[in-house]
Amino acid sequence: MDKPVSNLKLQKLLYFVQGVTLIMTGKPAFDDSLEAWKYGPVVPSVYYNFSSYGSDPILMEYMSDVDLDSIRDHIDYVIDTFKDTSAISLVNETHRKGSPWYYAYNQGDGFISNDKIKDYFSTEYLRRDDA
Repeated sequence: MDKPVSNLKLQKLLYFVQGVTLIMTGKPAFDDSLEAWKYGPVVPSVYYNFSSYGSDPILMEYMSDVDLDSIRDHIDYVIDTFKDTSAISLVNETHRKGSPWYYAYNQGDGFISNDKIKDYFSTEYLRRDDA
């Protein structure tokens, strides 16, 4: 992505990368847990790494042990799809009734399971793309 993103937007993009990767490969893009926070799904370790930026664009790289080459197409797809979408629009998308975030935040233990993400993306996003 050529333009920096805020931590808020990054968190939502990570959620979508996880969802796309789960439905395309059956495996998660990364092992970190996603949690349901007030403004949507969050990968806490990544969030805290960039929390000093506040709502400003992130200007540094994050070193990760994730094999990015194996999920590059999924990352590129998510970035191409959402690069012009505002962070608040992504928050609204993740907050939709019935979403994994909605369930974990309102009825669950605050953790968003990969099974729920995969099921939701498989039915909701594939269904919407096929329509």
